[in-house]
Amino acid sequence: MLCSMQDADRAQDSGARARLVAACFREKFTGEPELWARAPGRVDLMGSHTDYNLGFVLTLPIARDTWIAARRRDDDTVRVHSMNLDEGDRFRWSDIAPVPGSRWRNYVRGVVATLREEGLALAGCDAVVHSTVPIEAGLSSSAAIECALATVFESLGGWSLTPERKALLCQKAENEFVGVKCGILDQYSSCLGRRGCALLLDCRDLSTRAVRIADGIRVVVCNTMSPRRVAGRGAHGGRPAGGGAALRAVLRGRTGSLRNLLSGDGDHDGGNARGAGRDRRAPGGGGIRRLHGGSGGGRTGGRVPGRRPGRLCQLRPRGAGNLPG
Repeated sequence: MLCSMQDADRAQDSGARARLVAACFREKFTGEPELWARAPGRVDLMGSHTDYNLGFVLTLPIARDTWIAARRRDDDTVRVHSMNLDEGDRFRWSDIAPVPGSRWRNYVRGVVATLREEGLALAGCDAVVHSTVPIEAGLSSSAAIECALATVFESLGGWSLTPERKALLCQKAENEFVGVKCGILDQYSSCLGRRGCALLLDCRDLSTRAVRIADGIRVVVCNTMSPRRVAGRGAHGGRPAGGGAALRAVLRGRTGSLRNLLSGDGDHDGGNARGAGRDRRAPGGGGIRRLHGGSGGGRTGGRVPGRRPGRLCQLRPRGAGNLPG
């Protein structure tokens, strides 16, 4: 069988991986893919579960990523095959319903349904998905497929989104269609990640700043062999409520968010803060992130206390001197 996930995972370079994914596309759909999209997984360095409490997050895109090879169709049918799971899905973008108990189909369907709700032009497509982001490992395999798929439909539809808005729409798909009440951490990491840098995100206003990582620092991701299952409305759905309750107990009558608590800004208007992390929409514009279209997505600036606008923050080993720039 040409469509082998194990062979793709063993590929030593992107060219070999691309040939295997293209071979799978030919096997499943006949013909060649017309466009490719990618999105990385992520690891959170600091700030896990603070995103939906409007705190700070320091996150890092990783080399493990999701690729989608796709081709336009002339109807409203969407056919998707996952090489990792050796499973497929077929639906019409004009009539989308969730699939009960599916591990991955609802992430695909949710993105398409959300883009349609936004009034964005859609087209049918055939697509093959291959990911090197481990599933249920806490490295955001779901956000990677969401953001890569949104990029596919962005190209097919002839419109463009800023990375910020794309991340928010993918978060909306996961929150409302899939039912996982995640914060914005995963999708922002995937859409705005930048090679060689971590991303410092203030979830109160969604401002970001790139954080350069010095050559002497290596990030090690360890596999605990304990699957992380969050799909659906189970345990993860209670995390935002539980975190909010704990935050209220710590604040004890002070208004605002976790970010306010950490910065000492306890008099901030909590009513305004509550809407920023979940409902804020960035303006349109921007480009398309594809394998053959450059890295894209890198954004700096924003409101991070103690730093001058326009400069990268610096993350360096203890004892190291200042980094250039």
